[in-house]
Amino acid sequence: MAKSLVVLVTGLSGAGKTNALHIFEDLGFFAVDNIPPALIPRLVELLGREPALRGTALVVDCRQEGFFGGIEEALRVLAEVDTPYAVLYLEADDATLIRRYKETRRQHPMAPRGSVAEGIAVERGLLEPIRRQATLVLDTSNLTLYRLRRTLSQEFLKDAPAHPPLRLVSFGFKHGAPAEADVVLDVRSLPNPHYHPDLVDLPGTDSRVMAFVLHDQSSRRLIGRFEALIRDYLGHLEDDGRADFTVAIGCTGGRHRSVAVVEHLASRLSADYAPLVVDHRDLGKEESSSET
Repeated sequence: MAKSLVVLVTGLSGAGKTNALHIFEDLGFFAVDNIPPALIPRLVELLGREPALRGTALVVDCRQEGFFGGIEEALRVLAEVDTPYAVLYLEADDATLIRRYKETRRQHPMAPRGSVAEGIAVERGLLEPIRRQATLVLDTSNLTLYRLRRTLSQEFLKDAPAHPPLRLVSFGFKHGAPAEADVVLDVRSLPNPHYHPDLVDLPGTDSRVMAFVLHDQSSRRLIGRFEALIRDYLGHLEDDGRADFTVAIGCTGGRHRSVAVVEHLASRLSADYAPLVVDHRDLGKEESSSET
């Protein structure tokens, strides 16, 4: 089994190593902050058994010595266990680093009793040999989190999508709209299976319910417009950097119409927007006498 990539995240204090680690985690990497290099071989062995993982991202402090070691020790260990790796080095200009330290009111680790500017100067000199070994050097001075996510995705994911993952959620308005929804669409105007004895006890995933909801031209036209809207949204989100894009589609109870529409849209969109996640939030909830 081929070993997955290990990305060592390092660089200047205040340049965004923690933000980068969180982004790698969102991208499907196993993320660890400040792991001792002595534990890396065991970690690589364990994670090699998890094919669903994209890779591993480790924040390594360049200045550490002893048991925790530094990046040189981490590189040596990875070479010994024949593991592919990349070194991501983050930096920023002095003015940006000073501003970030001022905002957090933290002392610079290289100048606990001096100025932040002095600490930055000392750290730049110490880390220059590591910077020269980096696979990728990123200046985060003017890099938003959205752009940072996009850059890391393009650099370290071979199959990086050009859009955020799409989630289609069916729900019932009587249970409340999903708080995580980016867009909420209302399908309560569509034909309602609740009033048909042969359909009322069937879920919206049933082909007979779907055929009933989608049978007339006006229903298909509305759903077609929903599809075009979703495609248009996703086409404008390439550089947005969000972790996913959630479209919530609601009817009254969340059992029939919204479920049928989500299933139909998923079948239309899945080929172009994989991975696509379908969630029928209220499908299993107890039915009441109200329309669904």
